[in-house]
Parts: sequence; C-alpha cells; structure tokens
Amino acid sequence: MRSKDPKAHSEEQLLYSNALLNAQLETSPDGILVADRHYRMLTWNRRFREMWGISEEVMAAGDGRAAVQRVLDQVVEPEPFRAEIKRLYEHLEEAETQVEITLKDGRVLERHSRGVQDERGSYWGRSWFYRDITEQKRAEKDLRVSEQRFRAVFERAALGIAVVDPEGHPWRVNPALERMLGRSAEELTSTSFLEVTHPEDRQADREAFEELVAGRRESYGMEKRYLTGDGRVVWGRLSASTLPGWNDQQRPWFLGMVEDVTENRELLEELRLLAQVFRAGNAVMITDALGRILRVNEGFCEVTGYRPEEVLGGTPGFLKSRFHGEEFYRALWKQLEQEGYWEGEIWNRRKDGSHYPQWQTITAVPDQSGRVARYVATFSDLTDRKLLESERQRRASSVGEMGRILAHQLNQPLAAIGSYVEGALQRLRREHPDLGELERGLREMRSQVERASGIVDDVRHYLRGERPELRPTDINSLLRSVLPARGPATTEPPCHFKLDLAADLADVPGDPIALQECLLNLVNNAVDAVRSNRGAEGRVAITTRRRGSEVEVVVRDNGPGIPPGLEEEIFRPLFTSKEEGTGLGLSICRSVVQKHGGRLWVGANEPGPGAAFHITLPSEAR
Repeated sequence: MRSKDPKAHSEEQLLYSNALLNAQLETSPDGILVADRHYRMLTWNRRFREMWGISEEVMAAGDGRAAVQRVLDQVVEPEPFRAEIKRLYEHLEEAETQVEITLKDGRVLERHSRGVQDERGSYWGRSWFYRDITEQKRAEKDLRVSEQRFRAVFERAALGIAVVDPEGHPWRVNPALERMLGRSAEELTSTSFLEVTHPEDRQADREAFEELVAGRRESYGMEKRYLTGDGRVVWGRLSASTLPGWNDQQRPWFLGMVEDVTENRELLEELRLLAQVFRAGNAVMITDALGRILRVNEGFCEVTGYRPEEVLGGTPGFLKSRFHGEEFYRALWKQLEQEGYWEGEIWNRRKDGSHYPQWQTITAVPDQSGRVARYVATFSDLTDRKLLESERQRRASSVGEMGRILAHQLNQPLAAIGSYVEGALQRLRREHPDLGELERGLREMRSQVERASGIVDDVRHYLRGERPELRPTDINSLLRSVLPARGPATTEPPCHFKLDLAADLADVPGDPIALQECLLNLVNNAVDAVRSNRGAEGRVAITTRRRGSEVEVVVRDNGPGIPPGLEEEIFRPLFTSKEEGTGLGLSICRSVVQKHGGRLWVGANEPGPGAAFHITLPSEAR
C-alpha cells in the first residue's frame, strides 16, 4: 500500500483544523475577534459582528481601527474605552477579564481578552471575547431589589416572621416575633418551634410540618398557643409555606408568619355572650374599632332590607338619612368616646331608599388595655309606633279642623231651615194662610234637613274609616269651605290668598269629606311654608281648571320650596320638615287622590320661589 503524500496529509490536517476552528467560533455564545498588534482583523464570528452591528464589508476589509470607531459610537463612555483598547494592544502579555461595558441602547457586555502567541512564545496579536450579560445584570438588580424589600418587610413587619430549616429550627427571626414570644433572637434560633409550642398543640403542629417537609402540601395554617419567655401563653395564627431553593440547599426551607390573636380569642368569649342578643327581636350590628361591620343579625336584615353579605366589611354610612346634620353625628361620637355609650332616636335609610325612625343604643366594648375593640349597636324600628302616634295626633288635629268645617257646612242648611221656619210662622199668622206656600217651604226645609243629614253621614263614615258612596262633588265649593276654617288667628304673619277657580269646572265623583281633608291639608301646608319667610309677604294661590276629562287643582305658595331630590320623599309616611309635624299629611293626601283615580305631585312654583302641589281627578263630564 502506498503511503500518503506528506504534503497532502498536511493540507488535510489544516483543512480539518480550520473547519474545527470555524465550528467553535460560530457555535460560541460570545462575540469573538482575533486581531494582530496593528489592529488588522484576522478572524471573527457572526455573533461578534451582530453584537456590534458592524457590516460584513468593514469586517472583510480587516481594518480594526474602522471597527473600533463603529464600536465607540455605541458605548456610553467612548474615550475610556478607546484608551483601554490602545493600552491593551501595547501590552499584549496582559490578560483582561470581566470588564463591563455599558452601551447607549441599555445593553451591558462583559469583555475578556488575552494576547496571542506564536509557536516561539512571541506575542503578535490579541483575541477579544464579548458576552451579552444584559439579562444577567437585570436579574441581579431585580434580585437585589427583592432582597431589600424582603429585608425591609422582614424587619419592620408587625407580624412575627421566621425562616425555618427542614428540622424545624428557626434560622432567622424578626423583631416582631421576638416581642410576641418574649424571647431574643439568640434564644429562638437555638431551639425548635415545637419547644415553644404549648404541649396540647404540639402533635397537630408536628404532623402538619412533617407533611410540609415531605412535599405533600405547600403550606398550612393553624391557630395554636405559644409559651413566652416569662411563662405566659399567647395565641398565634400561624401560616407556614415552603421556600424552594432557599439557602442553596436541596431540601426546602420554610417561611413562618405568626399573628398574635390573643386579644381576638379573649373577645371571642365576649362575643359568644352577645350571641344571646342576636337571638333577640331587636336588630344588632357589631363593628370593629374602625367601624367596619363584623356581624349583623336577622333583625338587622328585617329592619334595613340588607343581606349580611351586602354589608359585612363595610361601614354603616350607607344607613345615614338626610334627617341629621354633621353636628348631630359629632355630638353622638363625642358622647360615645367620653362615656362609651349613646342612646336615642335616629332616622336611618333602608335598602329601598325609604327612611324610618329607630331607637338605637350603641355601646363601646374595650379590650384589656382599655382601648375600644368593638362597637355593638342595637336598635328597634319605631315606624309602627310613630305611625300610631302620628295618626292619633293627626286625628286630634283633624277633629278640630273638621269640626270647624262641619260647623261651617251645617250652618248653611240650618240657617236656611231657620229662614223657612220663620217664613212659615209668618204665613200661619195670616187670616187666610196660603197652604201651597207652606207646603213649598216645608219641602225646602226637608231638603235642607237631608243635606245636613248627608253631611253628618259623610263625617260618620270618615271617622269610622268606612268606604262612603261616591257622589258628584264640587271641588270649588270644597276649596271655599276650607279657607274660612283656618280663621284669622292662624295666619300670623299675614297670608294673602288668591283664588282663581274655573266657573265651568265639572263635578268629581268622590268622597267629599276625604277630598275636603286632602285640600285642607295642602292649604295648611302652603300657609305653614310661607310663615317661614320671615319679613316676607306670604302668598297662597289656588287655581282650578278643566283639563280634558280631568279636573286640575294647583296650590301654590311663595315659601322656601322643596329641596331637590325630595320631590318623592315628602310623600313617604313619617317624612316631615316641621317640628310639630306628624309626617302623615302628604302621604294620606296622595292615598286619597289615588283612591279617586287621580294623581298628586309637587313641582316648583314658577315664576318665583316656593312650591306648587298639583292634583288631577277624573270628572263626571267625560
């Protein structure tokens, strides 16, 4: 067999070496450049060219100085970079490692370089290695920030925190845990947590921790008792979880956080006693010291209309009505802070927006140090009682008003009867009385008696709450009848009435007494409203008009008017703006009008100040 030609063999080895070198260059994660001492670039890889954004033409020309200039345009500190490159080319024997270079685009490169020697050991050039460590630097920065945050939380947290090794020994504890357990960090790190755990709680704690160590769970929580350095027992709410990779160990370490719940446990006993109150008929609401609602009972839900899940965690502000100003609440809290107790009547708002009166008692419950830990409020709905009292008051007031109206209405038929009787007596004194005239007079007297009887029947039906038979009713006559009933003494300061009553007004099928009370109430309210205008002339205007098949009545006043947003609220039972008001007048008025198939609403008095109450009723002329 012929042996290989030595020259051919050398060429083959050279080709192999070059191929191996190119493979190493192109697969390296680093950007690599080899240049001689005269800056002539001899070899490089694609990663180097892409890293610095140098064109293939510049690289192929081999001009290292041009490449350096391209690099200088990208670095944050070009002059120190240039000086160091020049110095390293002048000292080829010097090696360079881990030099960080910051680029203007935010990247960070790490540079290594060393001199290149020939087979005789003479330095003829330098090899450069650049590695992009931007992500590494970002990760290191994030890690530092994370460690700083953890350290800040660890040292300043109100909760007790400990880093625990796989054997259950605290490796590091924070000041809060030292204070809670009354033990120094040296004491705690020289023992295990089981040793400072109450004997009755050790078994449950040990089993949960062993499951955590075995990896069968990632965390657990429990309430247990701890033994303090001075012999006390404190309750702690423990949350333990794994810290994978902590301390560069193969086995996981653990983070334990402990909240002192001793005070909560003691208050729990007090709250158990309050459970009896929850089963009582009154509404009950319990809040923490900041006013956050912790618990409500069924009575609370029945009175307010809210479900527990709608209010728990919130504050009772949603119950506030518009009836009390800030001064009222400041006085309430002042007494509560000074005496720990407040009791009184207060108006609140239900979920449906309606307002209601309640009798409320608020008690501050202190903790062992004397600080307020809970507020307990109990209250009962006074609506039914208030309605009954208001109805009695209204009835008493109505009896007086209706008595004057009744006297006025009965006076007319009685006066007519008296006139007819006097006429009949005069005719009977004649020598030859005209029996036809006497019969006509007696018939008129009978008509007036029936009229008076009808008035009395209407009043009796009204007072008994019976449903009377509806009959044609003259609204203009009812309005005229209620004005004199007010009397001159009720209009101080003076109140001037202006009547604009339509002459062609149709009758309304209705209950005259109920409609009369409704109109009287509206007129009374108008007069009371203008009285509040101190020094101003009070004016009340009453208008009636036909509106198609309906009769419209408008009672206007130049009082203060109705505040925006209360246009519907004033018709709710017990709503009143008067110190002596019953809160039922407008509610009853609307009920009466609606029973007659009509509507009652309020608007602004235009033009000018005040309010205008409108009534529409179906008429008989349809």
